[in-house]
Amino acid sequence: MEETDKLEIIEDCIRGWNNTINLVSRGDLPHMRARHIDDSAAAARVIPHGASVIDIGSGAGLPGLVLAALRPDISVTSIESDSRKCIVQQDIIRRASLSNARVMNGRAESLAESESLKAQADCATVRALGKIALCLEYAAPLLKPGGRLILFKSHASVDAELAAARAKGWNFDCKIEKIHKTTLVILENMSYTDS
Repeated sequence: MEETDKLEIIEDCIRGWNNTINLVSRGDLPHMRARHIDDSAAAARVIPHGASVIDIGSGAGLPGLVLAALRPDISVTSIESDSRKCIVQQDIIRRASLSNARVMNGRAESLAESESLKAQADCATVRALGKIALCLEYAAPLLKPGGRLILFKSHASVDAELAAARAKGWNFDCKIEKIHKTTLVILENMSYTDS
């Protein structure tokens, strides 16, 4: 199955399930490809070859399942606390034949304690979850040393959120990439100092 076919299946599944479970805003449905699929795809180019990726709070599988469709060389573990959304993701994984993706039902902070996930990921992705400091708190325990956190953020809020995270004791190297209409905040060498 081609990448474009997989992306169409993801989009069609989200549209279909959205009638039963609120996955994306109804106002976003006419713009689903640009606002959700293409936006999610922006991170594909900043993930290293062969990386293990954890997508935290992925809802309908965005960006994780889109990345799995575009990058068969990576493995994606999608973490979602809403069991209904996990069912949606499992349906997408099956229909789109995403053999490099799996979904786990639970909260990131709880799953980070399991030996199978703790400090195991090369990259973590977070889209529409919260402020940068909170994303760091959830992602850092899941990342290997030297891991990469990829955040999808509104460009207008980035500087203030980075400053707030640093003020809370987080240290990191930061690179910001604007890809089409998407702002990716890429954090590496993360550490926390209790102030």
